Amino acid sequence: MKFGKISDYRNADFSLPTNEKFDIRPSKNQTNQLYIGATGFNNKEWLGRIYPEKSTAKEYLTHYARFFNAIECNTTFYSIPDEQRIQNWLSKVPEHFKFNLKFPKAVSHSKDFGQIKGNDKKWIEAMHTFGVHQGITFVQFPNYITLTDVERFIQRWALESHTFDIALEIRNPDLFKQPTFGVLKNMIVQANMGLAITDVSGARDIFHVCPLGLPLFIRWVGNNDTEHDEMRIDLWVKMLQELDQALKKDIHFMVHQPDMLRVLNTAKSIVSKVKGSTKIATPTLQESNIQGQLF
Repeated sequence: MKFGKISDYRNADFSLPTNEKFDIRPSKNQTNQLYIGATGFNNKEWLGRIYPEKSTAKEYLTHYARFFNAIECNTTFYSIPDEQRIQNWLSKVPEHFKFNLKFPKAVSHSKDFGQIKGNDKKWIEAMHTFGVHQGITFVQFPNYITLTDVERFIQRWALESHTFDIALEIRNPDLFKQPTFGVLKNMIVQANMGLAITDVSGARDIFHVCPLGLPLFIRWVGNNDTEHDEMRIDLWVKMLQELDQALKKDIHFMVHQPDMLRVLNTAKSIVSKVKGSTKIATPTLQESNIQGQLF
C-alpha cells in the first residue's frame, strides 16, 4: 500500500483517538470474534511456511484458509468475479472463513457509481454469491471524493446496506474536518454503513475510529520494523481491551506489510495479544503439517 507511506515513520504519532469517538451501537450479529487476514493468498514467499514446499498455486487458498480466517480481497477492485470463480474460491475455505471484498473500480470510481453500464447490479450479484462467507464489503474512494459524491453513493447503496456490511474508506482529509465530518457521520449512520480504518504511518491527520453499527474494519499497514510495529499493535490491543465489554462487534484486522513473510509474524502477535488480554474470540492460526517450523 503506497498510501501514507513515508521514509521517516519513527517520528510519526501513532496514538489512537480517545474512546469517546467510538459509536458503540450494536452490530447485526452481536458477536465478539477476531477475524485476521492478509491482502491476498498468491504468495510464493509462504512456501515452506504455511504452504507446503511443493504446493501449486491452485492449492494456495486452501492452505491460506487453514492459517487465517479472513482475507482482504483486492482483486475485486480490478474486475467483478463471475459465479464460477467465486464458487471455486468458496470450495477451498471452511464455513467460518470471511472474504472482505473491495468494491470494483467500475463502481467506486465512475461518476454514476456503475449504474449506466450495470456494473452495480453485477457487483450485487457477486456479493450475494459469497453467502455466509461475506465479510466487510469496503469501497475505497478516489482521493478527490467530495461530500456530495459520498452522499450520492450512499443514496444508491443504502438499500443494500441492510443485507451487506458496507464500509467506506475515505482519504480526502477535508472530509474529516468539522463541521463536514459531522454531516458525513450522520449520513453514514442513517444509511447503516460504517467507516473503514486505515492505520498507516503517513496519514494520521485523517485517522478515525468510528465504526458505527458495523464490525470494526481495520486495514493496518506495518513498516517491517518489529519494535515500532509491536508498539502499534499494543496500542490497538489496549484500545480493544478497554472496549471489550461495550464493543460487541466482530473485529476484522487486515495486515499489510512490505515483506509478506512478516505478515505471518504480525498476525500471530496480534492474535496472541488479543487472546491474552481480552475476551474476544480469536482464531488458532493453525500451522500446516509441513517439514520444519513456521517461525
